[in-house]
Amino acid sequence: NTPIINANGKILPQNTSPENLDRCLTLLSQTPFCSSCSQPTLFLLCSHMTPESHPKDTTLYFQDQPQSKIVLLSSGTLHRELISPTTNTTHTLDSYSTPHLFGAYHLLRSDPAHSSLRSDSNVKIFTLSSSTFRYLLSSFPSIAQDILQSLCKEIRSQSKLLRTPLLEQKSKPIQTLSTSIAATLESFYRSALNSLLNRALISSSSSSLSPISLSSLFPNMHIQIPIRVSYINGFKLSRYYLEKNLSPENYYAPNLVRLLSAFTPGLLMSPLSSILEACNAGHLNPEPLYIRWTRGFLPRGTREILFGLGLNQLSDYCEERVPNSITNVVLKNAIGSLVAGVISGYLSHVPHNLSSLKLMVPGKSYKEHWRGLVEKRRGDGGGWIERWIGGGKGVWGVMTVVAPKGVLIRTMQIVGSFMILNGAINYIDALQYRTKEKKQIRV
Repeated sequence: NTPIINANGKILPQNTSPENLDRCLTLLSQTPFCSSCSQPTLFLLCSHMTPESHPKDTTLYFQDQPQSKIVLLSSGTLHRELISPTTNTTHTLDSYSTPHLFGAYHLLRSDPAHSSLRSDSNVKIFTLSSSTFRYLLSSFPSIAQDILQSLCKEIRSQSKLLRTPLLEQKSKPIQTLSTSIAATLESFYRSALNSLLNRALISSSSSSLSPISLSSLFPNMHIQIPIRVSYINGFKLSRYYLEKNLSPENYYAPNLVRLLSAFTPGLLMSPLSSILEACNAGHLNPEPLYIRWTRGFLPRGTREILFGLGLNQLSDYCEERVPNSITNVVLKNAIGSLVAGVISGYLSHVPHNLSSLKLMVPGKSYKEHWRGLVEKRRGDGGGWIERWIGGGKGVWGVMTVVAPKGVLIRTMQIVGSFMILNGAINYIDALQYRTKEKKQIRV
């Protein structure tokens, strides 16, 4: 705990309080900058860090000013502010709670700070000046080695994080058996939720609902199961085929090509989806199946595009962005599927409602069905909406899009479908891989 003297001959302040020292050691060891540092290194750094307290709305350092110190947050919250050089607009980048270290990557040569650091509340911090840091590095080479090891560890962990843009995810090799098993399981879940949603859409009140029976929840399963298996395999195989045979980089507008490629599986699978929907609506629309499946085809195609994007690209996109602290592959897949299902289900609810109503009541036009959805939403909205925002047609039209009839059922259906399909496919593929490995080991 020897005092350190800077270039001006002044004795630098040291953190001599045992309580502060213990707190600083605990926090600093949890930061990426010092995650692999030894206890002697941590002690050397912490024993020369200064405890400080600051009130709310204090700027601890400023953007573009030389980084003269690092800040270790002990309690409270801090946020970074960046002033855009082109628009002079202030952007709040992130908000942080303990433990977090600020300014460490600009400290060695006092580089200009990337952004300002401000307190959101009363905060307690530890600071270490750049001059002290440089002196410690030159006096104790082990500190530099430990910090370098910590930074290498952080770089390796960051390099493992997948951050592929939305339309650039690559499909995994397709195993038809696992996809077919998953689609068979999911077909029962989808049929039940779809039947419940149709009841909610077609019934004007709860008193008009007929008793729920197994036959109404799972109609025509001898047709639904093989069609659903073909439908899900079609989504996966068409995506895989397009990725293998289409190179967007070779075209003038690669992002447009990627977008059209992502739309294609949904468009191709729309006829099969129409047959599935027609099977669910048989007890409501007496038309023959070969006619019934054509009803509501246009909005259904839009819905299938959104479903395909959610099942394929968006599920992979969300799974990649699950925090790295979650290492369980099954859990990461489930979280990614859940988030993608919520987004896809919510965005596709209006096309789904229109296509379902047209299928069940083909005698009405889309305009009449839309008016019916608006009126039903108005009837379910309650008086508070009219009291607060008025009751004009435009308001209820917006409400029909923002919070439509059956949106929770639809979202649950898509979330469950994504989790069952992606989860079962990955689980079965993993089982097949392990079985193959065991056979190779025996040989």
